[in-house]
Amino acid sequence: MSLHTSMSVVTSILKPFSSAEGYRATSVTANKVRFSSPKERGLAESVRVALEEGNFHPVKEFTNFIRQAEINDDEFLLIVKDAKRVVHSLTPDFVHVIECLLSLNWKNRSFEIIEAYTEFYIDIMVTHNIYLPIGISKLIVHWIPDDLDESDWVNGCPSERTRLVLKPIHEVLNRILTAVPMAFDLVIDAISAKFPYFKKPAHVTSGYLFNVLWIIEYKPIFEELILQLVVQKLLVLDVNAPRDEIGSEIDDEDDKMKADPLLQIDDLSADTLAGTGRTLKHPIGKTLDIGLLMLYRFFEGKCRIHQNSNDQQRWTANRLFKMLLHIFDEVLLPSHNTHHVQFVLFYVTSIRLAYSEAFLDLLWKKVQNPNISVIIRHAAVGYMASFLSRARFLPLSLLLIFRMVIFYLKELSKWAHNYIDDSGEYNQTCSLKAHLVFYSICQAVFYLIAFRARDLTASSKDLLFLQSLQLSRLAMLALGVFGLP
Repeated sequence: MSLHTSMSVVTSILKPFSSAEGYRATSVTANKVRFSSPKERGLAESVRVALEEGNFHPVKEFTNFIRQAEINDDEFLLIVKDAKRVVHSLTPDFVHVIECLLSLNWKNRSFEIIEAYTEFYIDIMVTHNIYLPIGISKLIVHWIPDDLDESDWVNGCPSERTRLVLKPIHEVLNRILTAVPMAFDLVIDAISAKFPYFKKPAHVTSGYLFNVLWIIEYKPIFEELILQLVVQKLLVLDVNAPRDEIGSEIDDEDDKMKADPLLQIDDLSADTLAGTGRTLKHPIGKTLDIGLLMLYRFFEGKCRIHQNSNDQQRWTANRLFKMLLHIFDEVLLPSHNTHHVQFVLFYVTSIRLAYSEAFLDLLWKKVQNPNISVIIRHAAVGYMASFLSRARFLPLSLLLIFRMVIFYLKELSKWAHNYIDDSGEYNQTCSLKAHLVFYSICQAVFYLIAFRARDLTASSKDLLFLQSLQLSRLAMLALGVFGLP
């Protein structure tokens, strides 16, 4: 075999591409090199292609990229700067990519990224108001602690690190509300919608509540709506944490009061209501306990007036208490089967005697008004009797408080006697439904005398006053409190 033949055999195995095949291979390689990934193309270029060529495919690819990829700080900063550069072009056609941008986890990034992202966030909200519902909702989601963050929240108070993380979120929200007043209603709706489910761990609900109360500090215009919403949410916890389920964890004195919950109020001293360090095991009861403690602290700081308080502080305290009274009237008074949330109001009334007087005045006006529902009037009587009988911060040893109790005892008895006179002493209709307010007032009179008996029978003058109430008439007549079949 010749050398030439041997070489031919070898080269036939390693046969090179023909010129046409080589050109095609080169073309394929060139095409692969020219193709850029969403990350390489960037947001600005993707938006340009969409606007100029009508091709939204690069935008969709970029949206999927930021939704799925783990973005490092350098990439994050580049994306945010890109977005800010084309913010005016990000019309509603780009809603999906905007939603992804607003969903990015930015609160634990570097200061430079937080600053850049904040500016973009505010720009997009101001430039395109249509994105406000999405933007507001995405901000408020950051208020909700993770289920595993319990160590960062103690009785509704965040750790310093957590507070620093939350601060930029509130700063962004504050700037948006200042620049776009129409966002106020959206904020309230979002806060209500994002409120944690009542069975969530205590630190989740209390952490969210902390942020909800925080917004009042920089936007006081939210006070009434926020506080009313908070009371409503706490009522949901209250009705799902009944006394019979948490009774074993309550003091013996509390357990003895189960027979008549409508007319019973526990020790309302400030120290007791502010918390005793006791931790409930009942999960919903624990959440409610922390939530009430947070409201006690809030109103303590806002409603207490000191000797050195200026006129503005006094005005603010009185305004806030009137607001709380309105919330009680709208939310608490019509509510049934609540045992705990009303103690927020009781606690605030313990701060100043003037608050107690205003509370009782509101209730008494409700009782006397025939245009108000019988059920509401019945509840108002119950609150009056309970408050005057059980509130330990109203000692009858103080002359002013003694006179206040005497005044309402006299007014209640007078109303009952006038009712008998107007109805006819021999009216045989003893229906509880027909005379519910009357029976409630009679019960309140006897209840109040029973609990304040020591003070109301201390002297002959006091005994003469009790005789003047003609209690036997209320007890013995057919319409009397004991006249029910």
